[in-house]
Amino acid sequence: MKAMYGNTGEQDNEVIDAHLAKLPKGAVVVNLGCGPNIQNELNNFARAVGKYQYNSTLIFADLNVGLIENLKWPGGPERVKVTALNAAAATTVLGKERVDLIVAFGLFGNLHPDTTSEGTGKGAWPAVLRECLRLLKPEGKMIVSNSRDRQPFEEFKKAAEEAGFTLTDPLISEGIRGKMKLGDQRYLVVCQKLRDTAA
Repeated sequence: MKAMYGNTGEQDNEVIDAHLAKLPKGAVVVNLGCGPNIQNELNNFARAVGKYQYNSTLIFADLNVGLIENLKWPGGPERVKVTALNAAAATTVLGKERVDLIVAFGLFGNLHPDTTSEGTGKGAWPAVLRECLRLLKPEGKMIVSNSRDRQPFEEFKKAAEEAGFTLTDPLISEGIRGKMKLGDQRYLVVCQKLRDTAA
């Protein structure tokens, strides 16, 4: 199966599309840690956002956006922005409680060593998760896809819940592509910010 939106599992696209279809008019969507436009995956995601909610803003955000800064996004939403930022300090660029939906496909398995002074790899998860919580509007959601072997679900679940997220709809499926061994599985999970969660 061809990768559609990035480093995800083979059953993830349907879940992602279902959440895109629920976006309100004027929604703000952030593809956090978007990476380069491998196999036109960012184009595919922009088209999907535009299809389901044209009157929205899509932000492609990564530490290194040099390969996508001048790209055009035909079929995308009304506004597409490319922003260089550190995932652990995203609100300094994007603001607090501004985002309806964050997607993070492989981000938590590929955090740059300089992301936060709190730690590297899994040690950086708490800082990035707290920042994602601050980015989201009340009841906003983050869709995360991680390698089940390299970033075990129970460890991620614990870190996300400690940050203040409620996790729903975990889905396990075989990975489509990425730095993984043959047969590697991925999990997709929806992390929701509750209305009364302090930002």
